[in-house]
Amino acid sequence: MRAMTKLVLTMTLVACGAESEPEVGTTAPPPSPDGGPEMVSDAPEGATVEVAPTKAPSTPWVGLDALPAITPVRVASYVIAGGCSEEGEPVAVTIGNTLQAEASCEDGRFALTLDLTGLSHLPGLVAFVAEHADAAGEEAPIAWRRAENRFLCPEGFVGVPGLYGYEQSFCIAKFEMKLDDSSALASTPEGKPYTNVTAPEARLACAGAGYTLVTNDEWQTLARQLERTADNWAEGVVGSAGGMNVGHSDAMPLGLLAASEDDLDACAGTGQSCDGDTWSPQRRTHRLPNGELVWDVAGNAWELTVDRYEGDLGPSVFIAQLMEQTPPVEIAFNASAWRTLKGHFGPSGAYLSFGPPTWGGLGYAMFAPEGGDIARGGFYAGMSGVFAAMVSPMGAHPAIGFRCAHHP
Repeated sequence: MRAMTKLVLTMTLVACGAESEPEVGTTAPPPSPDGGPEMVSDAPEGATVEVAPTKAPSTPWVGLDALPAITPVRVASYVIAGGCSEEGEPVAVTIGNTLQAEASCEDGRFALTLDLTGLSHLPGLVAFVAEHADAAGEEAPIAWRRAENRFLCPEGFVGVPGLYGYEQSFCIAKFEMKLDDSSALASTPEGKPYTNVTAPEARLACAGAGYTLVTNDEWQTLARQLERTADNWAEGVVGSAGGMNVGHSDAMPLGLLAASEDDLDACAGTGQSCDGDTWSPQRRTHRLPNGELVWDVAGNAWELTVDRYEGDLGPSVFIAQLMEQTPPVEIAFNASAWRTLKGHFGPSGAYLSFGPPTWGGLGYAMFAPEGGDIARGGFYAGMSGVFAAMVSPMGAHPAIGFRCAHHP
């Protein structure tokens, strides 16, 4: 059996129509030792689907259960299961030829739960291949099936894994929104961010392009997924003392920057040197758990959200100082659920050891006494961070832009 490798998030799909498919929702006979027939299932969540039988033939055997469609509800926790013959031996599953994972065969069964949001740019039917061998190395005939991918992001957007209590998986612009050469709204590395817009104007601009202006809950989902990814921390460990990178935020140069077409040029325009493997506080990219990169979530331009709050949220504070109140005091914004201030603006972790001058690079929360529009991420000359927040009356300003979202 081929040796397993590290999870890789570049995937290939089997094109639609390459061969005749069973009608969606129909059944197919159980898989046979040669891999069996495939079935594309449209079963709702919790529905009973065909299960590969458990058997113990004289030669190694592996089979895949029927696979439901890859949807926004399922995509971040997609279950792959099947039958196998060799107790305690691994079953290797390859998805789209390059995403690989393995599970042990226990009591004639194996199961995996994987985040497939990295598939968001690949339309069609995704191929799943299972391999298995006995202790002596004799390999079972491969088993394979395909599943329809319904979690698709527009060009220039990336998939964000859902977060319990906040949002199911969705797509977000990889870059701050720009105007392209034809003055059309686009998520692209070229050009400086589209700023000098109000929140209503940003909402209309996203809607006109077929998207939505990001909500504060979507921003929190994004930021907390970035928080849990070790690559975004100084020492490659979540919560490490050096904190998270804060992007273009030191006013050198004093102004907005275009992004780079090369994701490895992660400090583009800052005067610093870094790439995907070299951390710098001014690194402008952050990595999601699925391996996707997003630019300028911290620094460069403030980014408006749909939400606003009318009222006093209390004194401005570093994000790392936001603690859950006891008893909890919850508030709601116009597009977000009831939460504490930490739930609306803070990380999932409690980083009590962070202190001056950077407070872990999480950012600063600026609250105007009267409240107002909500913007996130900070800007090129401020206390930026992926959790940075500003709640204030905001008119059009050259340092305030926006980012769109999309729900497949």
